[in-house]
Amino acid sequence: MEQQSNLEKDLSVSSFLDEKEKSGYKQSVRLVSNDPSASPAATHKPPFISAALMLLNNTILCISFTIVVPTSERFVQHLGGGNGLSGVIIGLPTITALVLLYPMLRFSTPKAAKGYTIYRRPYTMSCISCIIGHIMYALADKAKSVALILVSRIFTGVACTMFLYHKRYFTDKALISIKYRTSMGVVNSVMATLGLTAGPFIGGLMAKSSMKSQSDIWNEYTSGNWLMAFIWVGLFLFGFACFREVLSPQTDVKEEVVEEKHVINDVKQDTNSKLGFVGCLVIFVVAFSGFSAYFLLNAYQASVPIYTSMLYNYSSFQAGNFLSLAGIINVPLLLIFSYLTRYLTDRDIILLGCCLNIVCMVIHITIHYTGKEFVQPYFIIYTLVFFGSSIANSPSVSLLTKVLHPKYHLIGNVAVQISISLSDTVGAIFGGAFRSFSPVVFFAVCLILNVMSVLALLIIWKKLKVKLRLA
Repeated sequence: MEQQSNLEKDLSVSSFLDEKEKSGYKQSVRLVSNDPSASPAATHKPPFISAALMLLNNTILCISFTIVVPTSERFVQHLGGGNGLSGVIIGLPTITALVLLYPMLRFSTPKAAKGYTIYRRPYTMSCISCIIGHIMYALADKAKSVALILVSRIFTGVACTMFLYHKRYFTDKALISIKYRTSMGVVNSVMATLGLTAGPFIGGLMAKSSMKSQSDIWNEYTSGNWLMAFIWVGLFLFGFACFREVLSPQTDVKEEVVEEKHVINDVKQDTNSKLGFVGCLVIFVVAFSGFSAYFLLNAYQASVPIYTSMLYNYSSFQAGNFLSLAGIINVPLLLIFSYLTRYLTDRDIILLGCCLNIVCMVIHITIHYTGKEFVQPYFIIYTLVFFGSSIANSPSVSLLTKVLHPKYHLIGNVAVQISISLSDTVGAIFGGAFRSFSPVVFFAVCLILNVMSVLALLIIWKKLKVKLRLA
């Protein structure tokens, strides 16, 4: 009787869709039973230990990326470099990751894998390159070489290709069902936030604790990198022993998507579908929204040590605490928001984050012109910018996997990662060169980019609409 009931439900859905098709109402449909027990694809998840290692790798990689933020400007000056090099040091890893993105994709998807991604390969590569990069950075003072710092950050950039795989892992249809992609995307952002929080704090704390050291090997500029090198060795060994690879789908039952309207009008859900102009436009707008959000965050983050030094005479340790405290506040906010994502669509989340960034920029410009740039409002603004940028970028890949044909998921994923890599680099360089231009220019550029993102999202708003019907 139960099987007959399920069959009747499936037939009723099929009849409904046939009627719609006859009336000229085109839909993109894949069918599934209403019985949750009969549809494991609606709830399948990646191996717990592997997912935990990917999240941990994300956090530690963000620490490696930001641990130099509080001390980079002073370290460059200590070695005789110019002011602009501080931003280059912070942003160089992501532009390196962008250049190496295609080779890493080929490395992680060999022919023997039959189309599946071997996540162990980029994971292992990220650990090894970070170990080398941190050791080289720590030896730069001994060598009295700014060039060695740049080379060390290039090695860190090899590891930063892993940022693509953090997002891809939690949107891979072979590993995780569509039901969990948005929530796992937010969790991934939370882990990145923890790393972005801990990085400046650890950098500032290690700088303060070793400030009196006269050694060229272990001092306020290098101690944090020695610590990270040891942490990466531990993560490498743990991953080597415990990481579980999945090279085949966990179930043969397909996920279900019933859309009342075309998400992309010229993308038909069949094996011969083409991306088309609208599909390319959707990818561009979603990627650009991620670029504008992360550009703002990285520009602010790189400028905080400089700006607080100019206005409040902050030390590296104090600047690191400033950045870390904002991140600590954001962690529970993002966790709460991860629960609220079940009531919001992906497009709503992206728009909300971009609008929050615009409000923050308008408030900061107003405070700047009134001459009341006290540390408290500046801190609140940076905290909200951190939150807005994090939520604006968190569902980008998830959204594209829902509105694009599966054969274009990788293209969307790579486009988002390219935009983030560019924003990390350009934003960090822009913020690191804060002394070179007026604060008004800084605020105006950040504001214009986020306004453009909101306008672009509103233009294609209907194209981003998707209604999911999951078993």
